[in-house]
Amino acid sequence: MKGTSVFRSLVLVCTMLALGSTALADVGPGVGVIGEHFLRAQPSVGEVAQKVGQQPVFVEGIPAGTPGLKSPGKALLFSAIIPGMGELYVGAEKRAIGFLAVETASWAWYFTQHSSGKDKEDEYMDFADVEWSEDAYLDWYRDWEDWYDARKGDNDPDFDKMFTHHLPAQKDGDYYEMIGKYDQFSFGWVGNPQDYLPGDFAPNDSLLGYTFDQTTRDICRGGDATATVNRDRYANLRGDANDLLKRATWGISASLFNHVISALDAALAAKAFNRRSLEEAGYPELRMGMDIYAGKAIPKITLTKRF
Repeated sequence: MKGTSVFRSLVLVCTMLALGSTALADVGPGVGVIGEHFLRAQPSVGEVAQKVGQQPVFVEGIPAGTPGLKSPGKALLFSAIIPGMGELYVGAEKRAIGFLAVETASWAWYFTQHSSGKDKEDEYMDFADVEWSEDAYLDWYRDWEDWYDARKGDNDPDFDKMFTHHLPAQKDGDYYEMIGKYDQFSFGWVGNPQDYLPGDFAPNDSLLGYTFDQTTRDICRGGDATATVNRDRYANLRGDANDLLKRATWGISASLFNHVISALDAALAAKAFNRRSLEEAGYPELRMGMDIYAGKAIPKITLTKRF
């Protein structure tokens, strides 16, 4: 589950970056098929510029051949790799420090929570190795198997079919999950009473000829077994470990979203930097778009010159 959550966050981040980079591409808004057709039939941007002052023209903040400007694409890429680097590239130092601080805090959170979770994992595994007895569980299982096989009817299932889980051969993650989660394994915890099952359903000859019904099968599976103090403590330790490891993934998610936000912010900052630089240098601005005239969409070019 933890891996799935991180993977989904990563996919969402990549999608947002792709959409953001497309939205911030160096193409003026509103120039569709009609606008492109109009521009092909009209004088070039350079020709228009010659008529209004012989100065280079920039379209939507992107100039033609003007040095000293910042590339929004580079800014986006820098911050997508390391949050804050794109902001440093365009000179926004305070914002860069903010994104770098968030990145540092996100990874610090991840490593501290993950380390604590792993320590807690070791703790509950060590506890289980001492307090849960596989031999005791197998003794209980075999006793009930013998008792069941001697009494089951023709329509009753085989004994092993009555259990939803079977103990793995090696002590892996499934092993440590099963012994604490499922009632049938409660009989291996040290401290359980020797008479593993309640009432008259202990495996003895007094039940010879008893007709197996669902109640009896539930009892054979351990459904009525009372958890011991050791089992409860183990469950709490394991729950604490899982909570810590889950919280660790919050740091990864925060880092991924920090990359996205910083990348988009850096690209916008680069475009704003370019616009300010060109305005201060006195360049005219050419905007291309669409307008509605007499109920029809027509292409429009707006040339702005500040004095």
